[in-house]
Amino acid sequence: MATVRAKFLCRSVEQTAAQPIDVQVYGSGEPLPTGEKPWPRTFRFHAVYDTTVPEDQRYAKATPCGAVEIQVDNPAVSFEPGRQHYLDFTPGRMMASPLAAAQLVAALKAEGCKVRDWRNHNRNSRGAWGPVNGVMIHHTANGPGVNVVDLIYDGHTDLPGPLATGCITKDGTIHLTGNGRANHAGGGAPRVLAAVVNESYGDYPPATHERQGSSGAVDGNSHFYGCEYDNRGDGTDPWPRVQ
Repeated sequence: MATVRAKFLCRSVEQTAAQPIDVQVYGSGEPLPTGEKPWPRTFRFHAVYDTTVPEDQRYAKATPCGAVEIQVDNPAVSFEPGRQHYLDFTPGRMMASPLAAAQLVAALKAEGCKVRDWRNHNRNSRGAWGPVNGVMIHHTANGPGVNVVDLIYDGHTDLPGPLATGCITKDGTIHLTGNGRANHAGGGAPRVLAAVVNESYGDYPPATHERQGSSGAVDGNSHFYGCEYDNRGDGTDPWPRVQ
């Protein structure tokens, strides 16, 4: 599908939070001063149709009509009520279908990775798996004497395994603890997922308002492979070069 252009009118803007949000200046990484922190705003648009304007008549016949509602956190983005805008719909990137177990193992070995303990283990019965939009990386934050591979495979009382697609131990080995949905990413903000899909977040992802269990959260477990790196994360556990 080629790009489709529609014509919309900004009808209203509404503040959508009780207090300003704590975000960083897009592109700079510096926090905004307290007095300049933006208020989340919701802008509402309606398709333009004026029988006295030939262009509007053409748009009404050939392009989308209806209403559009968007929320904006970036203080640099604003729309003036009463002003018309052209709205372009361009096909987005197609995301990857999840790799089958044999494909994942083959892809890792083709990159020279050491792969062990393949286990066809997943949480697919608990929700969707795919399309895949990225890889989420965590460190295990385990204490001494913990078998991290078994932990990621089995999970624990509050969170059953697998807790990731794979666990990377200090010798550089990738232990594949699952293939498919894992209890790894949890719930998150739709705008963050959209920024990942569109590769549009720059140095920092958008501010988040949704999390695991909150209204409006998206299911991150269905969209991301998970990697757990064996590390305490306390600043005293060095990362070996092979890892």
